[in-house]
Amino acid sequence: ILTIECNYYNDLVDCGGIGWTEVRVKDAAIFNDPVTRACENGLVTYELTGNVSGVWNWVIDHPGGQITTEPAGVLTLSPLAAGTYEISVNAADFCVEETVRLLVTPAPAVPMNLNGPIEACDGMVLQYTAGLMISGTSFLWEATPASGASTAVVQGSTTAPAASVAFNGTGPWKVRVARQNLDWPQCTSAFIELNVTMPVNDPDISGPDQACPNTILNYTAAYTGGETY
Repeated sequence: ILTIECNYYNDLVDCGGIGWTEVRVKDAAIFNDPVTRACENGLVTYELTGNVSGVWNWVIDHPGGQITTEPAGVLTLSPLAAGTYEISVNAADFCVEETVRLLVTPAPAVPMNLNGPIEACDGMVLQYTAGLMISGTSFLWEATPASGASTAVVQGSTTAPAASVAFNGTGPWKVRVARQNLDWPQCTSAFIELNVTMPVNDPDISGPDQACPNTILNYTAAYTGGETY
């Protein structure tokens, strides 16, 4: 409790007086390392540090209006809409002077296409492209699986309009690409992907199914795409 006192004196009438009032100083609480930038459809959490007690509520002003929540140790907002959020606290028994301003950035456009081979053999390095760049964005290439008996690895840049992917094993594999904002928090679009498999082509051998000793017979393979037989 803080007491505020005021004294006055009037020389002309040679008298004075005194007054006072008591002020209850509330405890203070603050946001614990609040998030101020996030991506559309993402998730953020907020919590308070300090002597939090009594009756209080979270107050969220967001692109769709205002929400007042029941008190909770952690406030979770998800999925986030693009726009600006303001998060504050309405409390009777403690003070939170800060209002957190959260800017939610929209995701960039999904890449227009993903072009490249859908078949690969062990040891091959193949090229894939994702269409035109958009100012302020780059691409994000991924290939899976990254470990195990079969692997697919993006070689070189993972942010250019084209990517080289090294395939090992027998597959199957996936190559996928998204678009990503260059500015923080580098929001990412949805991925588009290609399924890549190892080709299986039975030679389909034709020729006699019986032979005599010391004879030479001719056989042919219907599949002609091989380099060696």
